[in-house]
Amino acid sequence: MATILIIEDDLMFQRALKRALESVGHQVSIADSGLVGLELLQERIPDAVLLDLILGDEDLDGLEVLARTRPL
Repeated sequence: MATILIIEDDLMFQRALKRALESVGHQVSIADSGLVGLELLQERIPDAVLLDLILGDEDLDGLEVLARTRPL
């Protein structure tokens, strides 16, 4: 199955997505901020990224994360 990175700051939504995706066989990684998400993307490029556009991150919102991933 696919490897999926979830970049989401809402803990309950993170958990629900992770459970749902893992229940059908996907391997899921979680980042609770844009900066952590970018670090995980540097380590390994997943098959898919679920990205919250309105992150509570002081440094990066979801659109900035998206802009920084384009060269990857």
